[in-house]
Amino acid sequence: MTIAEPTVAYRPIKSTWNPNRPVHATQEEWWKHIRQIEQGKFYTLEEFNQHFDQWEQEYLAKKLR
Repeated sequence: MTIAEPTVAYRPIKSTWNPNRPVHATQEEWWKHIRQIEQGKFYTLEEFNQHFDQWEQEYLAKKLR
């Protein structure tokens, strides 16, 4: 990044979610949302630690180049 680069390229992406506005949904909508989350990929703690260690090694190797 240099000073000559336009600042327009670094604008944050506008989001419609507002943490200060309460969220209202029916019980069925909440359960649907929870079921969608549960369908995602989950790792055991050991698997997560392996993935993290691998990522960390790759990240540090790139920083040392």
